[in-house]
This record gives sequence, C-alpha cells and structure tokens, in this order.
Amino acid sequence: MATFFVATLSYSQDINLTVTVPEGTTAVKLTGPWWGWDPNGGPMATDNSDGTWTVTMGAPTENMEYLWVVDGAQESLVANAAGGGCATRIDAGELITDYSSYANRIWVLGSGDVLDNAYGTCSFVTSTSFEADSSIRGWTGVGDANTTDTNIAAITRVSTGGNPNGALSLYANNPDAAGKNYQFQVTDADYNYFSGATLNVSFQAKGSLNGVGLHFVVNSTRNNDIHTSGLNNDTWTDYSYDIPVSPTGSVDDLVLRFELAAGAFAGAGGTLLIDNLTLTTSGTASTPAAPEDAPTAPPTRDAADVISIYGEAYGSVVGLNGVTWDSGSETVEETIAGNAVLKTTFNDFIGFDLATEIDATEMTHMHFDIWISDAFSAGQVFKPTWSNWGGAGTAETDKFEYTYAVGGADSESWVSLDIALEDFTTLAGSGASGRANLKQMLIGVAATLDIVYMDNIYLYKDAAASVDDVNSTFSVYPNPVQNTLNVSAGVSVDQVSIFDLTGREVMRATPNATAFSLDVANLNKGLYLVSLKAGEQELTTKLVK
Repeated sequence: MATFFVATLSYSQDINLTVTVPEGTTAVKLTGPWWGWDPNGGPMATDNSDGTWTVTMGAPTENMEYLWVVDGAQESLVANAAGGGCATRIDAGELITDYSSYANRIWVLGSGDVLDNAYGTCSFVTSTSFEADSSIRGWTGVGDANTTDTNIAAITRVSTGGNPNGALSLYANNPDAAGKNYQFQVTDADYNYFSGATLNVSFQAKGSLNGVGLHFVVNSTRNNDIHTSGLNNDTWTDYSYDIPVSPTGSVDDLVLRFELAAGAFAGAGGTLLIDNLTLTTSGTASTPAAPEDAPTAPPTRDAADVISIYGEAYGSVVGLNGVTWDSGSETVEETIAGNAVLKTTFNDFIGFDLATEIDATEMTHMHFDIWISDAFSAGQVFKPTWSNWGGAGTAETDKFEYTYAVGGADSESWVSLDIALEDFTTLAGSGASGRANLKQMLIGVAATLDIVYMDNIYLYKDAAASVDDVNSTFSVYPNPVQNTLNVSAGVSVDQVSIFDLTGREVMRATPNATAFSLDVANLNKGLYLVSLKAGEQELTTKLVK
C-alpha cells in the first residue's frame, strides 16, 4: 500500500469531508497513513441524517491519503480500480493505486471540502452543490448537444447565481428551423445503490427557456414536462423523483440526463441552472428468489442418444463459451444442492459459442431444465436459437428458433422443457439437414424475465418419437385433467410414471395395455410430467391438473 508518514499533522483552515453510506450505518470514521491505517485511529464523522456523514478537521498542509470506515469495516477500492471503475478519480488525481494491493483516496492540498465520496465505490454522482469546477466532471453533451460550440450548446459551471453560489449551467440555442433535442448527460459507471429499493433524485432548477420542452431522465425512467412544473427564471423550484432501483443492490451504471427539446424555429432554447443535486437510496431491495434444490427428474435416456451441452446428467459435455457481442446479459455458474447450474441475468438475450462443433442431424429433441426467479406478466417467452455461425463456415447459413410461452406455473420451480427439433422455426437453411455444423446457441427472453437458472441442456434422439410417428392415435386426455386420465396408444405401454416439477414420482402404474385409465383425483393442482415406456421407446409429456 502506498503510504507516507509525518510525525505530526499541521493544519490551516477547517475542511469538511462528506461520504454517502449504506442505510442503517451507525458509525463512520476516517483512516489513513497518519493513523497507521488503523480503522479505529482516525476522526469520527457526524451523521447528517440524510444518508451522509461528515468529518470536520483542520486542513493538512500537504496532500492526504485516506479511506472511509463504516461500522468498523474499512472500504476497499482495489477491485473497482482494477476493473476500470475508478478511472475518473484516478485521472483527476483523487485516487492513487497500484491496481492490486492498494487504492487510496487523496485530498489535494488547497482543494477545499470533499462533498461527493460514496463508501466502497468511486462513484462521483452522489450530492453536489456545484461549488467547485470538478463538480461538473462527467457531464457531456449527447444527441444534438454540441459542447465544442458554445454558440449552440454548452455545459459550464457558474460560480455565482446558484443557490447560493455555484450551479450547473446548461445552455442551448437552436440555430435553424429544424427541431432539436439537446441532451446533457452524466454517466456514473460505478454508482453504488447500497442494496436500496428506491433511488431518490432531487435538485433545484431555475431557468429561462423559449420554445423548449424540458425532460429529466434517470436511467430509462423519463419524467416529462418539467418546464410546466413551476420552472421560472426568478425563483428556484424543487424537484424530487423516486426511481425503482434496477438492478437492485449492485454497483452499476447510473445515467442522469436533461433533455431540452427545442422547437423548430431559430432561437429556441435558453439557459437552465441546476443546483443542490442529491441522490439517496431508501428501503431494502428484495433478494431475488433462487432455487434450493437441483433438478431431480431422473435422466432415463441412453447416453449414446444424447449430445450433452451443459449438465452432469450424461457425463462429458460439449461446453459453452461466453461471447462479447450479446446484449449485456451475464451468466455465472453456481452450485445448488451440490449440483452446478447456470445463472443468467438477462438483458434481452445471452449468447454462447459451443466449445466444439456438433452434428445434430440424428437428434430429435432439445432438453432444458429452467428455474425462473420471479413472477411475471403474461406474454413472457424463453427462446432458444441454434445456428452454425463459426462452424464449418463463418457465414450463418443455418439458424433455428423456438419460442416457449412461459406459463404461470413456470415461476420459481424447476421446469423440464423437451422441445421437438421439428417444431423449431427455420430462420435460415433447410431444416434437419442444416443441423450438421451447429456452433452457436442464443437464448432470448421477454422483458420481465430477469434471472433464469438453467441446467441439463442437451440434444437427444428420442425413441418415443417413433411411437408418435408410427401411431397417430396416441393420446393422453383430458388435459387439463380433474379425476381420470385416459391413455390410448397403438403399442402396449409397459410403465407410466407421473412426476411433479421437483422430480418426485407421485404415481406409477404398469398397465401392459394399449388403452387404460388412471385415477388422479388425489393429485394436487399443478403441472406434472407424464412418462410412458413401451419397450425401448419412451415419451414424456406435460399434464395440467
């Protein structure tokens, strides 16, 4: 750790160092080399009762390294720095690090008060009254805004005219008769939501706008028509917005944007002043549900009829490699009840390259075990797609997609999907003959399927398919069923088993008949899997009670 020591601290005038801390914090201190990096050695902070704490001390006569200590835990910024999340502070000379063993904050001699620290992160958008030039760092013009031409649009800090002193100034002036949308934005790639459920963004605004509609955006939440909500050029107007945190409880991007929609005439625009911007989180974000058990439906297929992509049910697997071109979704491997599963946090879709190319021309079905961690609205889908991109050729000449409509019974329980490959929609190529060089798998979801656990991903050749193909009279009815389930087949069924979605066998019979009935009156309402065996042939189908 980079440190420097002095025998005594010399002070001039007082300085205030303020930090935003997690909700429920009971004690905050400062530490650094002058206190031997002892978490208990530095000065105690005062609670400001707004999610921030402040240390007031005499200003040192030289630069000072420091870190914050919350409830006895000293913050560590090493991982953030190594991951690139602290680049802004490093570039500004406010952090010193070797990216592996230390990352310390720096108060620079003569820089005055520190107002924008956030415990455990390099986040710089927390609370600011725009009293220093550094307070507008990160603010840029996007869209029609052009910060290189101050005659059209500009972001500056004014030292007077704020409330009471400095303020952020946003200026726009439409030069022609075409409508403009001047956008002024700050992005904080290391914002810490502190596991809060709600982010409150408050600020004060004052301005003189001509032919401009003013909107304020927090991440993807757009708040319209600020210009009709009290904004004027004479007094400051308070604005406050509560934004549900998503994703919850994590360090992730935060985007704040002011949009000045200038009318389609020359001179539309004006100046907007922003001051006393404050961000606080409140409440406790709920922890997404997670499975407690692994899929337990017993694997019954001959391993010779299976191409295993992921999972332990059939021994060696092809394997999956992550890609860099997907939509920002993330997959990690977790162990559930001693069994490895994939946990994907979705943002539209996830992409995988197969570790080796596979020939699936002889396969008839694809199997997935999935566990969806949240409730969801109607119309949600789970959509696997296969292609030969990167296989025998680099061009995507064969592509197949299936859309599974997620049902209400699919939430927060293991569901086994057995999808006939003939039911996949051919997006490119020529059906089964195009499955010889599969090399890529994509999985897409609808908007509200946030987290999906997956296991036992494999392709298989199903002997049961020949039952369905040879005897078109095969049926299991009625479905949904109430008391009596009827089975009709053109071959003698040796055994029938009914499994619930945890994989527990709840009924078994050995009818040795081509047509028979089962009493299912004692089964609870829900979704089941019915497995029929006829010699070497097997068929699994869903049953709703």
